[in-house]
Amino acid sequence: MNEKEVLEEDEEDEKSNEELDSYTSKIRDEISKLEDELKVLIKQKEEIISSEEYTQLLKLRDNRKEIELKIQKLKDRIYFDFSIFRRPFKKYKRNVEQYEKIIEDYETDTLNALLTDSELKIVGVLREMSKSIEGGELHLKDKNNQKVMKQISMMNHQYFEDFLEEYNPIIKNKERIEGKINENNADEKINKIDYKKLIR
Repeated sequence: MNEKEVLEEDEEDEKSNEELDSYTSKIRDEISKLEDELKVLIKQKEEIISSEEYTQLLKLRDNRKEIELKIQKLKDRIYFDFSIFRRPFKKYKRNVEQYEKIIEDYETDTLNALLTDSELKIVGVLREMSKSIEGGELHLKDKNNQKVMKQISMMNHQYFEDFLEEYNPIIKNKERIEGKINENNADEKINKIDYKKLIR
C-alpha cells in the first residue's frame, strides 16, 4: 500500500468515525428526548392520581361495590325465599291454567318476575296455592307442607312491597353512581397517558 492509499483509508476511517459519532449523538439526543417525554407523562399521571377528580372516582367505585353487595344480598334473599316453592309450583301450575304464566315467570327469574309484576299477582297465586294445600287438592309431604304454608304466610303483600321499597332505591342509586363514574374523566386521562408511554 502506498502513502496515498493509506491517507485515503485514514480519511475514510475518520469520515466513518464522524458519521458514527454523529449517529450516536442523534441516538443519545433521541433517548434523552424520550426520557424527558416519559418524565412529563409520569408527572402528569401522578398529578391525575393525586387530583380530587381521581379521589372522587375511587370513592364512587367503592360505593358501587357496596351497592352491588347490597343488591346481591337482596337477590339471594328473594331467590332463597322462593326456593321452597320449586316443587309446589310445578305441581300447582298443572291444576291452574290461569296462574301458569305467572308461576313460570317466578320459576324462571324470580327477581325479574317480581319487578314486572306491578299488581303483585303472585300474592293471589300464593294465597290460592295455600287454599289448595289446606283443602287437600295439592299434596305435599307433611314436613314440606308445613314449611310451604309458613313461607306463604310470611310472603304477603307487605313482604313484597317492603322488598321493592328496599330494592328499587338501591338500583336507582347504583344507576346514579354509574352515571357519575362515566362522567369522571380521570381514568380516561390515565389510559391516554399509559397508551402514550407504550407507543414511545
